Amino acid sequence: MSLIGDHVRRLDSYVDRLQLARLSVVSQADINTEIETLESVHPPLVAAARALSGGHIRPHRVLDHLRRVHALQPAIRAVDVDTTRDGRYTASLLWLVASKATVQTFASVMASMVEETVPLSDGIWYWDEVLGSAFYSGLYTVQTAPARWARYVESIYHTIRRTNTHIRAEGEDSLMARWRTFYTLVQDGVRERSVSQAKQLILSPFQLCRTQARAKRRGLRKLREMNACAVGLLMEEGLLFDVDEDETTAAVKESPDEWQDIVSRTVLLMQTVLQHVNDLDTDLTGFEDNVFSTVERGIEAMEDSLAVEGTGHTVNPTDQAYQVVQQLIDILEYHLPHQHEQCALLSREYTRPGRLTRYWPAGLALLLSSSTILNVLTNRRAEMVTWVQELGSTITDFWTNWIIQPLARLIGTIRHDEKSEVALMSKNSLDADFASLERMVVDFVRQRPSQDLGASSHTPDALDLVRQAVRQGDLTPVLRAYERDLQRPFVGAIRGDLITALLIQIQKTKVDVEVAISGINSILKSQELVFAFIGLTPSILVSYSAVQWAAGVLGSRRGLRQGQRRGEIVRSLRTINRILTSSHDSRTGVLSYKDHGLLMCEAETLRRRAQQLLPGAIYHEFHDDLNDLLNVRAGVAQQMKVLDQIRWTYSKWISS
Repeated sequence: MSLIGDHVRRLDSYVDRLQLARLSVVSQADINTEIETLESVHPPLVAAARALSGGHIRPHRVLDHLRRVHALQPAIRAVDVDTTRDGRYTASLLWLVASKATVQTFASVMASMVEETVPLSDGIWYWDEVLGSAFYSGLYTVQTAPARWARYVESIYHTIRRTNTHIRAEGEDSLMARWRTFYTLVQDGVRERSVSQAKQLILSPFQLCRTQARAKRRGLRKLREMNACAVGLLMEEGLLFDVDEDETTAAVKESPDEWQDIVSRTVLLMQTVLQHVNDLDTDLTGFEDNVFSTVERGIEAMEDSLAVEGTGHTVNPTDQAYQVVQQLIDILEYHLPHQHEQCALLSREYTRPGRLTRYWPAGLALLLSSSTILNVLTNRRAEMVTWVQELGSTITDFWTNWIIQPLARLIGTIRHDEKSEVALMSKNSLDADFASLERMVVDFVRQRPSQDLGASSHTPDALDLVRQAVRQGDLTPVLRAYERDLQRPFVGAIRGDLITALLIQIQKTKVDVEVAISGINSILKSQELVFAFIGLTPSILVSYSAVQWAAGVLGSRRGLRQGQRRGEIVRSLRTINRILTSSHDSRTGVLSYKDHGLLMCEAETLRRRAQQLLPGAIYHEFHDDLNDLLNVRAGVAQQMKVLDQIRWTYSKWISS
């Protein structure tokens, strides 16, 4: 869905409404009489009109339909002579085909010139880069050195051929005499070239190449300005129908004679523009004056040639329609292909050098250093193989130990797998130590019935109370025995009570430590999933960074080129802003033909770049805003507002 295609669809719809309005005034009797007489003429015209409707059609298909319609000219002329009717219905059908073919040809010419103009900016940027840096200027001098020497040798050869008029006549001279003559001719040719190029010998090759680059950049700029002026002139002066944006409610404002004149003038305008657009010797003002003067003379000549005898300047509509058809055939057969060839020749003359010219120094350096590169690769083959193997082993181990295993542990944690639980101690360690402490305290109390250890008796109920106290951390019986033995430590040590009390307290300390560790273990178990994600995070970050680096090096079809596309869109918006701000406004406050053409080409480039970046619905809105931007009738001020609206509305996709 290009901008030119939208314009073509609007024009085609308006032509349909124009034709319907004209057919409504044709009497049914005329139609019936015509149908009875022209049964073999109307179906091809109707079929051609239907085939030429809709969007943009390729030029060769339009040319085929025009040739079929042109072949009907003898039959239609015979009917117009033999019948007494005016032939308004047949003329209306013929004008419908001519108008639709004009719209399609207009689209083909516009699309061709826009496609030719857009790539010229790349060539201009190349020459700006060459002239903006001494390094690139020197590189260009080296790149073009073989071509310059080849042209120099060729010029010497042609000079020798021109001066060699008697070498064949002296057929009996010796070989030495012929060689002496040839050597003299070469010296004369070199001397003649040196005299003719005395001005160039003053400059160095570096300066000559910069001068050549300036001349080519100047030629590309002139060619782009001429093509842009032609595009703007066709957009503003071709098919000047009063087309409203709302196609469903737009009213037909042109009379039949007016829109037929508009179609005829547009065909002459296209033909004239194609003939003069590649004339780079004239300036833009001269080009515009030549086009308008040629179109006016062509219209006067057409009116004089088609005027009906005895009616003054009244033009036969059928003959006028066929003349339009013939001009369209000439445009599609000759003028458009010829203009395309001429533009291609000029582009090749002024554009940047070919790839062979630009890259032969790098290729030569690679060729000369190939033996050294091969020697290095051969001598270090074992080391390189080891590096590759170690790199592969490192990547494999990293993938297994830092990605697969942490993921497996994470999945096990989610599933509450016992093997993946986080723990600082074994599961039944605390219970066993607690039971051992209880038995040790109970045995200590039971074995000392005569001592007052805080137990009222040694009955089972009393021992149960001791067990409950131990579970709560109360070791009063043991501590009392320990305190008594401290008064006589030597006796307690011999009897063994002091050592037993110390061992029980050591067991108590062990149990307390395990209780603390058990609390920490419970906290760890409640946060197992968090620790699993923390263990997996470093490997994820490393993997993501590696993928991003590899993708940045190798490139990608989508995602990694988004930044480049955004930069191209921003550059296109800057170019459009420069066109609008630096344009030479006329008295009406609208863009000139050249600026309008440049705006059209840059808007088409912006549309193509945005189509690759913006989502579908957003792109359609962007497309509508571009149509508003190209509305030169609104004035430069309104276009600047639309440009600002595009910038802030789509900044999310352009700037992010």
